[in-house]
Amino acid sequence: MPGCDWTSERAVVPLSPPRPRPGPRRLPPWLVLALALIAPGAGAVPVTASLDAATAAYVYNLIKFTRWPEAITEGLAAWRVCIRTGPALARQLEELAGRTAQGRPLEIVRLAPGAPPGPCQVLVLQDLTAAELRALLRRARRLPLLTVTTDRETPTSGQVVRLYLEGRRIRFDIDLAAASRAGLGLSAKLLGLAQRVIRPEAGP
Repeated sequence: MPGCDWTSERAVVPLSPPRPRPGPRRLPPWLVLALALIAPGAGAVPVTASLDAATAAYVYNLIKFTRWPEAITEGLAAWRVCIRTGPALARQLEELAGRTAQGRPLEIVRLAPGAPPGPCQVLVLQDLTAAELRALLRRARRLPLLTVTTDRETPTSGQVVRLYLEGRRIRFDIDLAAASRAGLGLSAKLLGLAQRVIRPEAGP
């Protein structure tokens, strides 16, 4: 999956002359992201393609624009992306296996129920009970994990990124306090695309 350059002012998508194919054709996730970034309201992907494919594309780009502590990345051979999701999203995420972000390939690992979230660099959660979600986010707290949840009813604290559907668009919120606890740095471009950035409360 080619990556979309979120660092440029406008994403340029090379398109070859279309060849006729029978039946409907679903947009590839990378193109969904590229179209979102050149359209009004960038950062909100219209659901013109598979919702799960667009969600997987978001996860891929989140990895590209997140900075982990040097102690974690030093000697790291691959990004380990642990997932507890529904089967449709799991399949789309598994298609990312072997794709490269920040010079490292992605490794996708399905977590068994009750399994700890480490050692991973990314944790994607979907379709869990409230108790399961709270337990996993509690175990992930202060670990160097990019935690991503994909349900609108998800709590607004605990995860670094919350993806959700609003109308016919995918949007995302970022919790900077959660990112700070995890020791993660997020690019200014990524923060600019977020629907909402939750900033740590100022101390007394």
